[in-house]
Amino acid sequence: MDSTPKRIIVGISGASGIIYGIRLLEILRMVGVESHLVMTNAAKVTLALETDMKLPQLTGLADVNYQTHDIGAAISSGSFKTAGMVVCPCSMRTLAEIANGWNGQLGRERRFPPALKAWLRECHAGGQKRPTPLLLRYGPGDYNCLHRDLYGDLVFPLQVAILLSEPVRDFTGGEFMLVEQRPRQQSRGEVVALKQGDAVVFAVNERPVAGTRGFHRTAMRHGVSSLREGERFTLGIIFHDAA
Repeated sequence: MDSTPKRIIVGISGASGIIYGIRLLEILRMVGVESHLVMTNAAKVTLALETDMKLPQLTGLADVNYQTHDIGAAISSGSFKTAGMVVCPCSMRTLAEIANGWNGQLGRERRFPPALKAWLRECHAGGQKRPTPLLLRYGPGDYNCLHRDLYGDLVFPLQVAILLSEPVRDFTGGEFMLVEQRPRQQSRGEVVALKQGDAVVFAVNERPVAGTRGFHRTAMRHGVSSLREGERFTLGIIFHDAA
């Protein structure tokens, strides 16, 4: 039985689109998931600029609130168990900082720049000049084998898939799958249930996992199960270009 608590950390940044963070907190409350909120000072400014909501109304949506300068907060501890963390809204700068954190945990020296254009310039200088937008169409019997979207030596560690079709109404089957290859253990698979318009952010190749002796690398692969009927469309966003 999965002992992971129904608890999510929500980080709201100062990027435009704070309504997404507000809506996320509302949904977590609706489905009975405990939310732990931390907001940047810039997020508080964005709240006043983009909405009519007052700060106490927003913080009241969360079960627990933290200050950004509170280094003794429960969520700062590695022993604080959660089902995950969501940064919402997430700018490219914030995404790059998350990726840099992953590289630091894995002992890698590479650091990603805060702007996508700067990162793509690095890709082009390294011979990866082909854009990698994906618009995938699946029909009956189609599937996508478990794989990694590696198109050269330069790899941004996170990517996004957005489901453009509605399950049941537009198609059946075609579940999005993630498989984690754990060191010295059997692989573990998970189906991510998506509705039309839902997005999933996942590891391209590897992700850091905390162990008893620090962080270790866990390899990830993703794919789509066989479509039984209908049509399924997906938008894929990969942040590195191809050779």
